[in-house]
Amino acid sequence: MAKLFLLITIILGVKSHAQNIINKSFETKIKSICEEGSESIRMIDFYRKFNFKKRIVEVIEFELGTDSEYIEETKTYKWKLVNDIIIIKDYNVYKKIRLKENKVICLDHYNNEFKFEEVNKSMIEPR
Repeated sequence: MAKLFLLITIILGVKSHAQNIINKSFETKIKSICEEGSESIRMIDFYRKFNFKKRIVEVIEFELGTDSEYIEETKTYKWKLVNDIIIIKDYNVYKKIRLKENKVICLDHYNNEFKFEEVNKSMIEPR
């Protein structure tokens, strides 16, 4: 009986973690680069955003340049949460994605850590 109670508690705990990110968005700046053109130099900022739905996550990538250029690419993947590890099927940009203190923490293949903050509105807006 105690084992059954423990199993139910674990399952409910995993579901409650998943409920914490459903219908929420997390965003971060990935990098900034300086690009030299024939007449000027411009900065380009790269952002990534996760929009978690019940069974899918939209991964949105933004590029925003100082010359008001705005590019967006969106891809959709299936996802699940196992303890605090977020598994996004067929998405291999990061080797580990986890949920920690209401943030999505991603570790890339070079061991760089990216902290995605919860956002109600995007950090960037099309110009």
